[in-house]
Amino acid sequence: MSLLPFGVLAAHKPRRFVPAQLDFGDWSKIEPLFGQLEVRVGQCQSAGELEQWLMAWAELNAALDEEASRRYIAMTCHTDSPEAEKAYLHFVEHIEPQLKPSQFQLEKLFIAHPQRTRLPSPRYDVFVREVQNHVELFREENVALETEEAKLGQQYQKLSGSLTVQFRGEEKTLIQMGKFLEEPDRPLRQEVWELVAKRRLQERDQFEDQFDQLVKLREQIAANAGFKNYRDYAF
Repeated sequence: MSLLPFGVLAAHKPRRFVPAQLDFGDWSKIEPLFGQLEVRVGQCQSAGELEQWLMAWAELNAALDEEASRRYIAMTCHTDSPEAEKAYLHFVEHIEPQLKPSQFQLEKLFIAHPQRTRLPSPRYDVFVREVQNHVELFREENVALETEEAKLGQQYQKLSGSLTVQFRGEEKTLIQMGKFLEEPDRPLRQEVWELVAKRRLQERDQFEDQFDQLVKLREQIAANAGFKNYRDYAF
C-alpha cells in the first residue's frame, strides 16, 4: 500500500508455498491455499513430513499477518484517508471472517494428527498448547462479534488520531505531543498533559460510547466461550 510510512520490505527468504504476488484482498485467491493444506496434512506419514507441512502453514500465516499489519499501519498513520480506512475495513469485514473458520479447521486437523505427538520436544510444546487453546476457545458465533470488535477499534483509532491541539503556535497531534511528556522540565510536562487531557475530554462522549459498545461485545464473546468475564477468556 502506498500509504505506508516505509517502502517495500524485502522478505526474510523467498516464499515456497504462498505465491509471491498473491492478492490478499481477494478471498477467492487465498481459499485454495487452505484447501491444499487440508489435503496435504492428511498425506503426512511421518513427523518430518508434518513438520514440513507446518512450515507451509506458517508461511501462509506470516503472509496474512503481514498484510493485516500493513493495512492497519496505513490506517493508523492516515486516519483522515478514506482509501486507508476502506482497505483496512475490507480485510476486517471480508477476509478475516473467512480466515478464522479455515484456520480452525487446520488447527483441528493438526491436533488430531497421529504424528503430532512425535514432533520434537520442547521445540513444539508451546506451539501445540497454543493451537489446542485456539481449538478449545473457537466459537463460530464469535466470528461476527470479533469483526465488530475490530471495527470499533478502527473507529477509536480514527477519532483518537484526528485530535490535535495548539501548542506554542503550532498544531500538533496528540501522538506528537507525547514526546514532551519525556522532558525533564516538570512545568512543561504538566502543561502538555493538561492540554492533551482537556482535548480528550472534549470528545469524552464519543470515547465512552465506543468503550461501552466494546465492553458489551467482549462480554458476549467471553460468554459464548463459557467464561464469566473477558479477562479470563483473554488471559
